Amino acid sequence: EGSFKLGDKEVVLLGGNYVWKAAPYLPPLEIIERNAEEIAKELAEAAYEPKPGADGEPRSKVPCVRLGAMFEAMMPDAAGQIDTTWLERLSQAIDAFGRHGVYVFLDAHTDGWSTTNGGNGFPWWMGAEMQRTAGAETSYITSPEHPLELAIPDKLAEMLRKVGANIPMINKVANDTDPWRDFSVNSGTGNPRYMNLGNLNMRLNNNDGAWANATLMLTKQVQNS
Repeated sequence: EGSFKLGDKEVVLLGGNYVWKAAPYLPPLEIIERNAEEIAKELAEAAYEPKPGADGEPRSKVPCVRLGAMFEAMMPDAAGQIDTTWLERLSQAIDAFGRHGVYVFLDAHTDGWSTTNGGNGFPWWMGAEMQRTAGAETSYITSPEHPLELAIPDKLAEMLRKVGANIPMINKVANDTDPWRDFSVNSGTGNPRYMNLGNLNMRLNNNDGAWANATLMLTKQVQNS
């Protein structure tokens, strides 16, 4: 058991994740309020009791959550332009948990770097700027010029598959001749902020099964980032 101090008393923190990985990034406030109440109530009623602390004194159970504070939510469109509406909603969420005695750890969460790679976390414009200043051979975003590709060389990936290694494949919609254009940076086909959801080919590589196979994590885009 991990142990923390609240004031001068040892406590045990118990809780879980509270992370929305796409817009609007937080549920309505009334839902958060109800969830906070339920978290506190269920922990108070739980049969589990922590072992005494190092000083032999009883340790209290303290509810907590890891609350998603996504960078892409705070600064969605450009460097330095903070979404004050979202910031206020985050503050209200923290207050809602606090009213029920639930402690909050802010989590600047990321999976697969950014929406332009099929993931979430960092804002799309950050990867776009990295791509703008990089050499043509280096991929930070996914686009027609920088297709989603594994960082593992094709021949090595094939050899590893033959000996039983679980090396994923990049999947694409059949007969789609331009799979990485929709919602890509500077394509005019949709806001890159939503490429992880709006591009059908990307959805083939960031669904639950693909996450289980670590498909995105093994791409050039994510490894370079």
